[in-house]
Amino acid sequence: MRSSPWLVLAAMLLAAQAAAQTVAFEPAEGAIRRGDMELYAKFSGIATAQDVYDVYSPFDGRVEEVIGELFDFVTPKSVLAKMVSSEMAAMIDYTGHDNRAQMEKRWKGVFKIYDVKPEHTGIVSAVHTEAKKVVTSGEKLFTVARKVLVIGRNTERLYYPPRAGMTARVHYARDPAVRLTARVTGVVPLAEEPGFYRLWLEADGIKEKVRIGHQFDGDIFLGKASGVEIAPREAIVEKNGRKYLMTEIETGLMNFEEAEITRRGDVILLPVKEKADKNGKSQKKP
Repeated sequence: MRSSPWLVLAAMLLAAQAAAQTVAFEPAEGAIRRGDMELYAKFSGIATAQDVYDVYSPFDGRVEEVIGELFDFVTPKSVLAKMVSSEMAAMIDYTGHDNRAQMEKRWKGVFKIYDVKPEHTGIVSAVHTEAKKVVTSGEKLFTVARKVLVIGRNTERLYYPPRAGMTARVHYARDPAVRLTARVTGVVPLAEEPGFYRLWLEADGIKEKVRIGHQFDGDIFLGKASGVEIAPREAIVEKNGRKYLMTEIETGLMNFEEAEITRRGDVILLPVKEKADKNGKSQKKP
């Protein structure tokens, strides 16, 4: 029985196509190294004012000058504004600015400019007054935040979550020269995104202007290990709560059922990565 030349040609084409799609998979080798590890979690968030208090007018009068600006770092020695009584304000208006020095000299001991100061160290989170504004006793002039909290989330997926008490380096997104230190005060996992967390970090040791409501970025220090053995993460296989690593070994006695292990080496096998055939389809070693 003679074969049809068309059948023979079709068989040859199929064989050629199969050969073209055959991919040689060679597992790559890696190595266990010895050294140090430091882990950080990158995060981004918004600075918010916490533990705020208000600074009030001590009497009926007028604000002559506003010195404190929004987001200023202040201490109990800082002057936020200068005020005069209602009577002094009327005298200043009557004599005029040019004669003010003469009036101060004439009414020395009576003419007094009062310095408005904050009670505690913090950041000016709101200014409620302005120069030449008439105010009443107890009127709100400034709001000061004793604490600054950065509320945000990590920007890269994490294997281990941050923990409360961990320290962080923080910088202003628009000006990296503005730097703070902070510590983690709250961590909540995001159920819809495994490996991501809502984070609360409290800034400490504030000594400069911090812009409330603006973006701050940084790194949370997760941990450090010195003089340890380190393997590529991709070489570790996890199953049922255990971790496995395929390492080089040297053997002694051996048969088809068992082998004596005489030494473990530092060379490890890495997982086979996908390769594309000529049609662009990815293939993986079974």
